[in-house]
Amino acid sequence: MAEAIILGPDDARATFELGTHRGRLLAGSKDTGGAYLAAEWTMDASAPPPPPHRHERTTETLLLLEGECELSDGTRVVKAGPGTSVTVPPGVVHGFTMTKGPVRMVTVHTPGTDAERLIDAMAEAATIDDPVKQLEILAAADCEVVIQ
Repeated sequence: MAEAIILGPDDARATFELGTHRGRLLAGSKDTGGAYLAAEWTMDASAPPPPPHRHERTTETLLLLEGECELSDGTRVVKAGPGTSVTVPPGVVHGFTMTKGPVRMVTVHTPGTDAERLIDAMAEAATIDDPVKQLEILAAADCEVVIQ
């Protein structure tokens, strides 16, 4: 029988560090039958932002809890503070820049299996100095970096 997952503020199903971006897994694809992945991320305002990118199969929802960001959907930039959310359907270019931090947000990715592959790919790409190889690794995990 399935059980609810209850986590305290310092608990996680798993944790990850991607440079200065720290994450805690709230529910992974194994917990949700592959339906989604939910994670909380904390980033310093001085941290490099994720580059503009798109996912062909994944819907991504962000809920900003702390700090301030500029969110972009590839055509416009919106200033965002705590309580702001954005849902990005597959194929839409998106990204954000931290403007006042630290920034803390929850992300939900559907399906969860693709998101777990992406987290692993980001960790692998961070260990490689070849930018072309990094882009190939990310693209194989449903994350196409868009050079604008």
